[in-house]
Amino acid sequence: RFENDCADDSDRSVFVDDVLVEVGSPPPPPPPPPFCLRNPSFELDPHNQQYVYMADGPTGWEENADRVSTVVARNGNSPWGGLSSGVGEYYAVMQLQDTFLQQT
Repeated sequence: RFENDCADDSDRSVFVDDVLVEVGSPPPPPPPPPFCLRNPSFELDPHNQQYVYMADGPTGWEENADRVSTVVARNGNSPWGGLSSGVGEYYAVMQLQDTFLQQT
């Protein structure tokens, strides 16, 4: 829109010439949703014990061990030094060398 909004009667001409309208590039696609971990604080395996050995790994996680090596432990339990995760009530413990937890 071009507009001359001069309020008085004098010549307040506005010259418009060689107008070029460029169509911009389309907006970029929205970013992908953030990567979300399932059960990141190991709260989906609640129990009333101080710790539980997880035969198939914690819910949402896979482990690589041939035997049970992952424990979901409650914060403050003495077998793991009374540690606290700082998030939620539980944390995971990987006991064996070369054990890992993963999500795919």
